[in-house]
Amino acid sequence: MMSAWRLAIRSLRHYWRTNVGVVLGLAVGSMILTGSLLVGDSVRYSLLRLAALRTGLTEFAVTTGDRFARIALADGMGAELGESAVVAPVLVTRGSVGAPGAGRRVSGVQVLGVDSRFHALAPNPWTGAEGGASGKVFFSAALAATLPMQPGDQLLIRLGKAGSIPMDAPLSSDEDTIIAWRLQYGGVYPDEHFGRFHMQANQVAPLNAFVSLPELAEQIERPGRCNLFLIGSANGPVRARGDEAFSLSTDRVRTALLNAWEVRDAELEILALPEIGQLEIRSPRVFLDPAVELAADGIAPSADGYPVLTYLANGLRFGSHTTPYSVVSAIPARKLAEWTGLTPEQTGPGRIVITEWLAEDLDAAIGDRIEMTYYVMGARRSFDERVAALTIAAILPAGPGAWADPSLLPDFPGLTDSATCRDWEPGFPLDLDRIRPVDEEYWEEFRGTPKAFISLEQGREIWGNRFGEVTAIRFSAIRFSADQGEGLDLAGVLKRNLAPEEFGLQVVPLRAQAMRAGRQSMSFSSLFLSFSIFLVAAALLLSALLYIFSVDRRSVQVGTLLAIGFTPGRVIRLFLREGIVLSLFGSVLGALVAVGYTWAVLWGLGTVWRDLIGTTTIFFHGTRSAYVGGAVAGFVAGLLAIVLTIRGKAKYTVRSILTTQASDADAAGGRLSRRRWPTIVFGGLVALAAIVCFAGGVLAGGSSSGAVFFASGALLLLCGVLWLGGLLKVVAGKKDGGAPSLWGVMLRNLARRRGRSLATIVLLAAGTFMVIGVEAYRLDARQDAGRRDAGTGGYDLFLELTQPIYRDLAQPKEQEFLGLDSQALAGIDVCQIRVQPGDDASCLNLNKAEQPRLLGVQPRSLEGRFSFVQITEEAEDTGVSPWTMLDLELADGAIPAVVDYNTLLWSLGKTPGARLTYIDEQGQRFRIALVGALANSLLQGNILISERRLTERFPSASGYRWILVDTPNADSPDAVQQALEFGLEPYGVSIESTVRRLATFNAVQNTYLSVFQVLSGLGVILGSFGLGCVVLRNLLERRSELALMQAVGFTRGALKRMVLGEHMILLFLGLGLGIVAAAAAVLPGLMQSPRPLPWPTLLIALALVFVNGWAWTMLAIRISLRGGLLDALRKE
Repeated sequence: MMSAWRLAIRSLRHYWRTNVGVVLGLAVGSMILTGSLLVGDSVRYSLLRLAALRTGLTEFAVTTGDRFARIALADGMGAELGESAVVAPVLVTRGSVGAPGAGRRVSGVQVLGVDSRFHALAPNPWTGAEGGASGKVFFSAALAATLPMQPGDQLLIRLGKAGSIPMDAPLSSDEDTIIAWRLQYGGVYPDEHFGRFHMQANQVAPLNAFVSLPELAEQIERPGRCNLFLIGSANGPVRARGDEAFSLSTDRVRTALLNAWEVRDAELEILALPEIGQLEIRSPRVFLDPAVELAADGIAPSADGYPVLTYLANGLRFGSHTTPYSVVSAIPARKLAEWTGLTPEQTGPGRIVITEWLAEDLDAAIGDRIEMTYYVMGARRSFDERVAALTIAAILPAGPGAWADPSLLPDFPGLTDSATCRDWEPGFPLDLDRIRPVDEEYWEEFRGTPKAFISLEQGREIWGNRFGEVTAIRFSAIRFSADQGEGLDLAGVLKRNLAPEEFGLQVVPLRAQAMRAGRQSMSFSSLFLSFSIFLVAAALLLSALLYIFSVDRRSVQVGTLLAIGFTPGRVIRLFLREGIVLSLFGSVLGALVAVGYTWAVLWGLGTVWRDLIGTTTIFFHGTRSAYVGGAVAGFVAGLLAIVLTIRGKAKYTVRSILTTQASDADAAGGRLSRRRWPTIVFGGLVALAAIVCFAGGVLAGGSSSGAVFFASGALLLLCGVLWLGGLLKVVAGKKDGGAPSLWGVMLRNLARRRGRSLATIVLLAAGTFMVIGVEAYRLDARQDAGRRDAGTGGYDLFLELTQPIYRDLAQPKEQEFLGLDSQALAGIDVCQIRVQPGDDASCLNLNKAEQPRLLGVQPRSLEGRFSFVQITEEAEDTGVSPWTMLDLELADGAIPAVVDYNTLLWSLGKTPGARLTYIDEQGQRFRIALVGALANSLLQGNILISERRLTERFPSASGYRWILVDTPNADSPDAVQQALEFGLEPYGVSIESTVRRLATFNAVQNTYLSVFQVLSGLGVILGSFGLGCVVLRNLLERRSELALMQAVGFTRGALKRMVLGEHMILLFLGLGLGIVAAAAAVLPGLMQSPRPLPWPTLLIALALVFVNGWAWTMLAIRISLRGGLLDALRKE
């Protein structure tokens, strides 16, 4: 007896022609599913491969913040970690590179000072010229492609000096900090030899220039110093996947750092002052960090330690007498009391102790009230002169004493190194005409010896700043030595009381972060699966259609099986076995050909869809899980489609099948007329919902209207489908009142197979709607670009500076200082932004952003700019304007922040109100609260906080690297841009229009839409092929009917036209309904905000769908009508 499986296989072989079509349709679905998984694996593999190239053999990094540690620290950590470890010191800075005389310049270049230890951590051994050679510069491949050079060519690199004192600190010098360095081009660092090195994860290759570490350190005036250490194992292999089995650990590296570092790596100095028997802690940064002061409090309780804060006052005035530009020191009141014999209360706030020299110069006595004027530095190097009224508490005698000490004045650049007062460059407005001969004599004899002293409490209040509140801490050398029992090893004691993290020295698991960012990157598998859902559905629907046609053609076989004793369930199981075999073949075939589909997609990502991935090449990489997962998903989906198509066959009887009455027409009697009213009513309700959505979109406006209009179009599409379904019911149930017209015959023929007709219309309409309707989401940066609430914020230009500026670019006086044409820049409005480096969290970066870049803005400068799509309740309840939220004090102490909505949703995967954790320069954790989300803006990829909050947490975030410029009128942007490019050229400025920058972000979303349209278009083409299948099946079933019509006088040509007309109605209904629904989704938005549509592309796509559908229909007609129709009639 023949087994069920054997019977199923024989049936498949007998009906092989139809089954081939079914298998091909299932293979298309499996191919898309498997290919989507392969695309995701390939993107992820490529990102991990790039991460391995970027990090090489490096496992950890030690960053130093804005400080510069000793290069020798690398040797110390290496000794602690063992011989197998490699610790490479690196000096990283930013610069611009140009070819002198050629007019070619590249800004935003990462300049790296390296030595042989850096090469030891390269992904692959270096066989070229030794990098970091003296007098030479080597480019990364990306920089070499941007600025082509020949070995031996001369280059000019512009760098910023790394001054000891931050430029935003009080009394910092404002001398030109830009240097020009001529070097010879040496060649290219390949990517395999660390050419792609960068601390931030990004698939776009960095612009790197490699030079000699010692030479770069000398150029930026930091000899023997660096700001980064790379740590790896000499035996550690580069793995393209994962970061497991590292030979080093975070704890081990941190222990090595703790043991090897010295206070000099925190830029602290211990000075012996034998003349007065004291030790002093000071820093070339002038101001000491609060951590140093706290550590000093517990160093030696009986060592008579006391802090000092020294400042340069503008003047000391009593009556008609004024002493200009005098050094004043603030020390604890107890120490002043000790010097003067008074009580601490008598030398506290509001009191001043002056020297005998100053008393004579002012002609003042104890008890007199004098005024001290001084500058306080504000934002953008603005200076506010303030006055403090002080009462003279005592007069210190001339001669030896702790107060007669010129070393109390720290090393202010431009001040302590000056030979005369007229050589001073203190960094604030200086009136040289005020300096008298007696002042020059004092400087020549006493240098920086203070002329007056105030209490430390008052000094902190008026001179304290974010960089610190003291300039030195002093101890009695004799008492310190006696207490500690260690001679004069104050540095050793201080080291034990401090942690490297308090000064920005932090251990970073570089490789682990890089691999995690790659693995957690955007899922291209999910992306392409979602984009391909209509194509997969179309392929499965086509397969199901072909299979049900095959089943219908086997009605006689089915009836025979039932007649000889097969139960309906057994027949269904027979078909199910066939479906299993077909699904298996289709899924395996699809998984195999998915390789070609994947290559095609990767080619598209590297060419026409390049905006999705930047400039990165995606490497093909297939995993077993992708192949198996895609094949299994294809098998399950295909089998499910077949099961759904054959489950209704179980209800047919032997007689109904053998007489071929099992058709849609059986159900078309009078019952249809009774059921059409609920359909029409429901369709009316859907239409009403579509109208409501449409009106809502008109009222909503802005960024949300596109989604609302799209919803109204989708509802209109559903409404049309329901009404057409009801219309076909009406037509099928209508009784003839006389001789039918040809038009009536065609409509009745369509209604006879209502399910097939409606499925064809739905497939074509849905595909057409999606191809055109997604245009509602296409973004145009030029749309309302001049409006202040647009994505550009109403700004015209975006400036990015390699070296920061510190002055107000909108002020004519500051423009002249920077060498700018103030006439060309008249009337500009600017928003200057501080930048704290971090990961790019925009859509341009495929990697997961670990620590998004922070931007510090002044909220008031952005009032009325951009538009918000969401604000948290905790911020909204305050009642303040959106940008003022950045100055709020939240209950949990988190810092309020604003982020672009696309960055919030897609890059960060967060919702408004979410908290992000950061680590500040002192190694302290703090949280940021995302209280507002901007509509599509050019600030994507960044977290915006108040400038005040940024500088509190990151004092070294000095100067402004990003600037937004609003020009006074529409004709001036070009003139303003030219003036800025010329004047800021030494700062390595890069300028682009805000429209272009926003368009770069928008291009990613628009490319997503283009990918979706292409894949949906392929689905529509499959749908038009399905139309041909419907035509063929309908005509094969109607051959006897057509033969009868020919017998009564219809010509073959008339029959062809009738059949073509019937199915062209389906094609036109599908395309027409899709176009109307899409128009409802797109046109209202275009009327609100006109923007160009890709009409040629859309028209070509629709024309291809129409031609494809017409071609398949004609082919089906030709096949079905070939041969003699009358012969078919005779067989009836």
